[in-house]
Amino acid sequence: MGLEQARQERPWPFRVILGVAHPKREAWVIAGFEPRNTREEARLEEVRRELAFDPRVQSETLSAKAPGVPKNAKRVLDALVGGDSDREAACWTECGLDVLAERGRLSGLAGYLDEIRRELVPLFLGRGRKPPS
Repeated sequence: MGLEQARQERPWPFRVILGVAHPKREAWVIAGFEPRNTREEARLEEVRRELAFDPRVQSETLSAKAPGVPKNAKRVLDALVGGDSDREAACWTECGLDVLAERGRLSGLAGYLDEIRRELVPLFLGRGRKPPS
């Protein structure tokens, strides 16, 4: 609410897009994880067993606390991508936007994607109002 209040407080000379990840930005990355091979399928299955749910579709239930606990978002992401930053980036660059939006309904990702579609995309399509100069 505070971020929305700051956005509305005055006319900004640029578009302000809000995105707040719940519980952490790792939840958004996890939402886009799709196994590429049998090793990654096994990693995902192990994490599913450990958590008793699929973290991709319930990433909002992960935690930002206690690094060692099974539901820690950073730990889950590391278990899925093995600490590979390129593999992590692929989670949001290769996954379909509709999949990300569906899986990210409760983690803040869907709202962020809606803001991008509403506020930023029209600028690239020549349909958006230009920010005041």
